Amino acid sequence: MKITTTTTRVLAAALALAGMLVPPALMAQDLPYTSGSTGADGALTFPTVFPNVGPRGGAVYHEAEGAVYYISSYFVWKSTDGVAWTRLPDLPNQWTGVGANGQLCYDSVNSILYAFALRGDTTSAQLYKLVAGDWLAVGDPMPNYGSSWYWESGRLVFHAANNTLVLYAVGYSRNETWTFDGTTWTQATPANNPPSRSNPQMAYDPVRQETVLFGGDSYSDTWVWNGSNWVAKSPVLSPPAMNNYGAVWHPGYQGVVIPATNRDLWVWDGTVWRLEHTTGAPTESKAGYSVAYLGSSSAMLAIANNQVHSLKSGVWSSTAGNPYYLDLNPKPNGIFNYTDITIPSGMTVKFVRNAANTPVIWLASGNVTIDGTLDVGGTDYQSGPGGYDGANGLMNLGYGPGGGQAPDQFGGRYYGVYGNPQIEPLIGGSGGGRPETGRSAGGGGGGALLIASSRDIQVNGAVKANGGDSYNYWYYYYSGGGGSGGALKLVADRVLGAGSLSATGGSGNPWGGLGRIRVEAYDVSELGAHCNPLAWWASSPVWTSASIPTTSQLAYELKVTHVDGTAVRQPPTGRTSSPDVYFSTEEAATVVVSGRNIPDGTPIKLMVSGDGINTTLPPAGEPEVTMQSGGATFNVTIPAGTGGIQAAAAFQKPATPPTP
Repeated sequence: MKITTTTTRVLAAALALAGMLVPPALMAQDLPYTSGSTGADGALTFPTVFPNVGPRGGAVYHEAEGAVYYISSYFVWKSTDGVAWTRLPDLPNQWTGVGANGQLCYDSVNSILYAFALRGDTTSAQLYKLVAGDWLAVGDPMPNYGSSWYWESGRLVFHAANNTLVLYAVGYSRNETWTFDGTTWTQATPANNPPSRSNPQMAYDPVRQETVLFGGDSYSDTWVWNGSNWVAKSPVLSPPAMNNYGAVWHPGYQGVVIPATNRDLWVWDGTVWRLEHTTGAPTESKAGYSVAYLGSSSAMLAIANNQVHSLKSGVWSSTAGNPYYLDLNPKPNGIFNYTDITIPSGMTVKFVRNAANTPVIWLASGNVTIDGTLDVGGTDYQSGPGGYDGANGLMNLGYGPGGGQAPDQFGGRYYGVYGNPQIEPLIGGSGGGRPETGRSAGGGGGGALLIASSRDIQVNGAVKANGGDSYNYWYYYYSGGGGSGGALKLVADRVLGAGSLSATGGSGNPWGGLGRIRVEAYDVSELGAHCNPLAWWASSPVWTSASIPTTSQLAYELKVTHVDGTAVRQPPTGRTSSPDVYFSTEEAATVVVSGRNIPDGTPIKLMVSGDGINTTLPPAGEPEVTMQSGGATFNVTIPAGTGGIQAAAAFQKPATPPTP
């Protein structure tokens, strides 16, 4: 039997609150509340990055300006460092359909930036050049062949050797080569043309004065354009067939580079392809990435999927992104001490969970301004930080004190809206269950977030701790349960703004239950109508940083420590792909649960799931199993296979904090 386990955070009872009224004359002043932030992490700001609002795009380096330009559909951005991006005017004559590929091309001889995109009639394309910050149409529109794919699936490159733009246009059995001399398009008549394909890689080699074309669709062939003809190459080694990967001349590698295989690069040196190994992020394939060499910093940028990655001296790093993922691993307790916090409009901030999957605690000594989106929500089976995962793999039981159960597939709501209005302790949402048949996973629970500011919190955008949708939730009969909403707690002198706070359940069969929202401030007058679920309010700040456990005092903990005499990995991951404990018996097994600062006599529940079993112990009507001397023991019958075990306890939190 393989068992995955999870540590369950304990639910605490309500605390009494005291309120106070603040005269209007004090509203602009610094009021008495203090978050406790040391300011050690400085100000939290984010780069202004572009939203990747269109499909596959293109990037190019403007040598005269030392800037990279990026296009996605008809939307164009500019950056001098690959981090901060400025949006330019959109291209005119836009196709009114679902977005289309746009392309950029830089004339390095005349310092002209060109853009190429579909016109509003959807089946012809237009070339533009950037003049004084505006796009001007140049040349005649390309022929209307009745298919937009013909133009958007080709490639456009500046061929410096003869001072022309070269367009390889493809689609629907066409394979045409066009050149542009700055005024007029001319269809070339080369002796050879590469076979028709869509979305090949193409870049200019300034050393050999050739335009290199590789791949597209299922092709893995290499061609070069010498200014008048296409010449097929026959290298001994070629990259695998690639569709819509970026290509660029890289002076460091002295070749045309395609970042394609995980972190690695394929380099064309004019004769052969070679594979260059690099390190660092990203690890994903670069399909759909646009690439440009940022000469001003000797870095290659790979741009797509709302991410910008930079390759410098053989090492990848993530330089910007939207969503921007803030890694919690450097903060094992999830606590940040900021001065000010600013999330700009258009930016979405999410999180990479740390090893203990702690909630996120942002303390600020100054103002917090959220114009964009701050999201600790769950996804399909993975929770937000501080929440609980949904059922996945062979699991039927969602994790957490309200974890969804099969065969009823309760959606992260088995115990209803648990916890208390004070959100003490800070606890995220439970995961949804999954059907006993079908491929769905339960949605992950929403995470848990506390923001405390010594000044004001201004929410003009959105703060979310929503439960994740069940995978395949649109197939209702086969759907697992949605994850339950998590927890949001905002504490400050004033919590203002017309933005929104949400901790709703994810979609599924059924939907996940609601989470909790709490706002504590002297003034919350603007935000009350924009919370789902409705927030619990306190007319003065109550929470203090003294309630955060120190490294020497972990307030409350409950965990499964041994199964059938075998120690459980700590902290447990709860992953069926990497079980926390293996044991051999298929019959009776002893499960040992231990706790910290949980009073003796507290009833303990044990939830067991696996192949053919999904139960809570002890069953209704049987004697309780209670905490005694910091532990509890269960005798469990478990079938063979992979399963999960969770422990839960609920008790009155004592008025006096426990002694370390």
